[in-house]
Amino acid sequence: MKQHTLRSTLVLAAILSFSNLAHVNAGQLAAVLKSSYWIQNDSTLWSWGRNFEHQLGHTSYLEHTKPTKVPGLNHIKKIIPGENCAFILKDDGTLWGFGFCGTTGQLGLGSTEISSPTRVPVGDAELIKQVVNENYHTLAITSYHRLYCWGINDHQQLSLDKTITSISKPRRLMSHEEFSRAAVGRNHSLAITRDGRLYAWGDNSHGQLCDGTTTLSAEPLQVATSVKTVVAARDITIIIKRDGNMWVNTDAEHSEPIMGNVKGAYIADSIYVITNDATLWRLVDNEPVKVIDNVRKVSTAGSMAFVVKTDNTLWDCSGSTPVLVLTNVSTVSTSGEHTLALQRDGSLYAWGRNDQAQLGDNRHVSLTSPLFILKDAKPEPEVVEEDEFAADEDVVYDDADVNKDGIIDVGDVMAVINAMSRTK
Repeated sequence: MKQHTLRSTLVLAAILSFSNLAHVNAGQLAAVLKSSYWIQNDSTLWSWGRNFEHQLGHTSYLEHTKPTKVPGLNHIKKIIPGENCAFILKDDGTLWGFGFCGTTGQLGLGSTEISSPTRVPVGDAELIKQVVNENYHTLAITSYHRLYCWGINDHQQLSLDKTITSISKPRRLMSHEEFSRAAVGRNHSLAITRDGRLYAWGDNSHGQLCDGTTTLSAEPLQVATSVKTVVAARDITIIIKRDGNMWVNTDAEHSEPIMGNVKGAYIADSIYVITNDATLWRLVDNEPVKVIDNVRKVSTAGSMAFVVKTDNTLWDCSGSTPVLVLTNVSTVSTSGEHTLALQRDGSLYAWGRNDQAQLGDNRHVSLTSPLFILKDAKPEPEVVEEDEFAADEDVVYDDADVNKDGIIDVGDVMAVINAMSRTK
């Protein structure tokens, strides 16, 4: 095969231009407190459960006891549930929201409830790469690598003066920087620049800004370099550097890492860590304890932890010993109270708490084992799974795809593109 010496960035752009041929997040599930969401393989959104704040995207306040298609939304790439609200990223890069705003403006659409999907105007109609939300504040990164914020500012988590309690429209932060990834905790915010510098600001009462102090900062502080990814929730921040070393709520520049060879992490009642060899670990007193190996997908919340292994089996890893739950599983999502699992043939299963009809079985009876709910009418396409812990690039190549000079074989790239086109 003839070799072509094109830079990997140009080849990456070629592949990304074909990304509409296979939806990366088709079949995505999201189980959140009292509500459930499912992006079917035709890229439509279905929701059910609690709807008192219009968080399901339906105009009535009534709960939905069965999966119901959200009207007016198509070509959906990803759903990001928030505090009694939800954001939608579409294939064209536009951001949409619906649900509760209150006085905080967490949707970026003013301070009233939004009963149906509405586009969120970010910057100069910019397209969105990432959006994160917790405790009524939101950060977004656009395709121009600009960082925007909106929502509550009670701990200066928006980097605004303390006299400003909230903003209801997106506002740009640190216009002199280009960003690749953001994360938010309960009252603090973090963002990584394209060259791997980590900024942190907001509440610091538990050392979550990772600057070696517990002092709140409205000003974004540069707290680490060479950062690959950052994970945050509640009062916890996890820093993972490009060399695979990991820190939790500590100064990553002047202290020893908790562990190395880390790919990513998840924060629930416990902290779970996935290493580069696809092994999942649980931190116990800051010491890693092995949970299960051959991990492909992880979902954690509250006291619950579920894993889909590379053989497509689903395991409940909440206790001391993993328990087999289902086979032939594509993806899983748990709220900590109820769990959704999708098999590769499109069959949806649900179990757990059901007081708000969040299981979608048209009842209010809680279940201790999986119950079949519905089957996707469209067969599952061959999708390229998204690496949630990847650095700045949207496509991550294996070493085998690159020759010794760092050049990607265009013939191999075209083979990938042709394979993707067959899934359209």
